[in-house]
Amino acid sequence: MTMPTIDDIAYIYNALPSASIILKANAPHFSIVTANTAFLNATHADLALIKDKDFFDKFPETINDNNLDSMLMAFEQVLLHKQAHQVKNYKYSPNISVQEQTVPAFWKIEVYPLLDLKGEIEYIIQTWEDVTESKQAQDSLKSSNELYNYVNKATNDAIYDWDIVHDHLEWGEAFSRV
Repeated sequence: MTMPTIDDIAYIYNALPSASIILKANAPHFSIVTANTAFLNATHADLALIKDKDFFDKFPETINDNNLDSMLMAFEQVLLHKQAHQVKNYKYSPNISVQEQTVPAFWKIEVYPLLDLKGEIEYIIQTWEDVTESKQAQDSLKSSNELYNYVNKATNDAIYDWDIVHDHLEWGEAFSRV
């Protein structure tokens, strides 16, 4: 059995809808081997300009201290355990435009090892999925719940919420005093 070449892998890999990049497992450089069209479009990158370059040198504008730590940790976890690792809600910049406002973009990043025939990691495949809308919905819900809790604590009205479908009842402090 022979190992498929990068060209063999790239053929399939380029058909993926997820933004994806293949890196050499040459820590700490993580040289860029190839990137699919979805990745190049999402990052506004040119493969000819990023190929064989260090990943962290080519995308420094996307890395702040928290992102750098989480990205390095993901790579290190994959190298150490030879298993996939996920980074949720990775804050990506440049920002995106939503309804005439500039907001930060958030991606879910998954990092996978690509093993050679000896079981050693030869490449790392990284996929990026835009989860900005989901993150915004989570933040909005969290904010709404906090506001509800503040109103509930500030009022003497007996407020309750009954989820009829799941037969679950929640009530505020004033409801308990009734």
